[in-house]
Amino acid sequence: MKQSRVNDFACEFADPVVAEATLDFLNLNKRKLLASFPTLLPQFFPLMLKLIAWNGEKLEKSFLRVFPSLMSPGSFLPLFPSLVDLPMLDQDFILSPLGTCSTIDNALLWMQMLLTLMDEAYTGSTIGDEGADFESEDSNTMAVADPLFLELLKDENDGLADRHWTSPGMAAALQVAVNTPLSDRLKQALKMSPRFLDVYFAIAVRDVNDSLTCALIPLLMARNSTLFPDKIFSYEVSELVLVPTA
Repeated sequence: MKQSRVNDFACEFADPVVAEATLDFLNLNKRKLLASFPTLLPQFFPLMLKLIAWNGEKLEKSFLRVFPSLMSPGSFLPLFPSLVDLPMLDQDFILSPLGTCSTIDNALLWMQMLLTLMDEAYTGSTIGDEGADFESEDSNTMAVADPLFLELLKDENDGLADRHWTSPGMAAALQVAVNTPLSDRLKQALKMSPRFLDVYFAIAVRDVNDSLTCALIPLLMARNSTLFPDKIFSYEVSELVLVPTA
C-alpha cells in the first residue's frame, strides 16, 4: 500500500475555511482536470471522503458537485463500501488524536494536500514518491496499526479491499458508537451516506457498464449485513442496496 499520511491525519481536515476553498477549487477546475487527467480525482476519492466526513453537511452541496468526478471504472467498486462506511470514518476521527492541532497547522496541511493534488496533475509524481530511503516517523506505528484504520484512513484509491469488520479496531469503534451519545458530526454522516449512495446508484444506472454492475452485486449483498448499528441508517442503506435502481 502506498505511504499513508497517518501522521498528518489528525490536522488535515479540521479547518472548514480551507476545506471549503478546496472544494471551490475542484469545482472550478474539474472540467480541466477531467479532460487532462481523468483518473486524478477518482484516485484521491478517499481523501475527499475524509474532507466531507469531518466537515459535514455544511459542505455537502459543494461536495456533491465534485462527487460525479470521483467515479471512474477504477474507483466505482471501492467507492461503494467507502460510502457505506462513512459513519465508521467519523468514528475513526473520534478515536484519533484530533483537536491537538492549531488552525495554522490545519491550513498548512490542507495546502500541502492541495499542492500534492496539483503536483500529481502536472508532474505525474505521487504521494509515495518520497524516495527509496524515505521512512515516516510513524512507520512503526503504521506497521502495527489496526487494518481497519489503515484502510479507512488511506489517502488514495488502491483498489477494493476487505473492510475488516472482525478487527479489534472495528470492535472498539462500534463499542464507542453504541455506548456514547452520537456526536453532531456522526449524525450528519449517518444522514449524508444514504444520500451519497443514492447519487452513486443514479450515476451507475446511467453510466456504468454491465461488467462493473455485475461485479457490484456481490458487494451489495455482503454489505447489506454489515452496516453501522443505527436503525434509521441501516434501513435507508438497506432500502437503497436492495433496490438500487428505484
